[in-house]
Amino acid sequence: MLNCRRKGKRVNSGDTVKRSSFALFVALLTLTARTPAEPAPVGAAFHPDLLEAEAFFARSDGAAAYLALRRIWQVWDRSNPEHVEEALRGAAARRGLPAPTRAYAELLGGFARFRRGDVGGATARVQKLGFVAEWLMVGPFDNEGKAGLKTPFQPEQEFAEPVVPGRAYSGKERTVRWRPVSNTFPLGWVDASLLVRPERNVCLYLKTFVSEAELRAPRTISAWVGVQGAFVLFFNGQEVLRDEAYRGYDADRMGVSLRLLPGLNDITLKLCNAEA
Repeated sequence: MLNCRRKGKRVNSGDTVKRSSFALFVALLTLTARTPAEPAPVGAAFHPDLLEAEAFFARSDGAAAYLALRRIWQVWDRSNPEHVEEALRGAAARRGLPAPTRAYAELLGGFARFRRGDVGGATARVQKLGFVAEWLMVGPFDNEGKAGLKTPFQPEQEFAEPVVPGRAYSGKERTVRWRPVSNTFPLGWVDASLLVRPERNVCLYLKTFVSEAELRAPRTISAWVGVQGAFVLFFNGQEVLRDEAYRGYDADRMGVSLRLLPGLNDITLKLCNAEA
């Protein structure tokens, strides 16, 4: 079992690091657990588009399975919402499904529950997936002309050093410092538009630490990232994933394999957004 720890607190997870999200840059990075899926309830999803999407998922593997899950989700406005949620639960329960794909199906199922008005139920389902709930954040930094992603701001130059609480950096309009972001966003994503000013044409950094109890030798994990805007993902100070396109948010858009080392491992996500 992987543990995300910061300031003595822990988030339990399985073997997959997951995504990033913001409302302007949507950033969320997580570790997903291999939790047993709920059995699909009895009942038929009658809308033909939903039946077709379910059939497509049943015969899909790899990247195509993600596309199939999106097709199920996109039937929401044309089908009975209960049937869509049922289809997502059934998809998550499919035998032999890889852990990242199962987590994505269960995440969409949690979003479906939220859309149906059950905030508590949605929160419980998403939290079961083991998303990282605590972060350190610093920013905003300047991204005029979309130049910020390629600009190594001072926090990016200090990856080899410990984080120093209270250390001041020159931000876009004022001095900025590392500050904690606790579990304020229960659905597995962080809305940075509520945390920074200004919120357009800016970059910021999110940092967390992950470890696995009693790990004695490196092992492979996977990181999955989806942001609104552009991003660079750093693992233990090294760039491991980059997307310079300014996209709309979608969870789990890109993934990368990582070597988890014994002890604490530093995961830092640099996010940049532009004008809407």
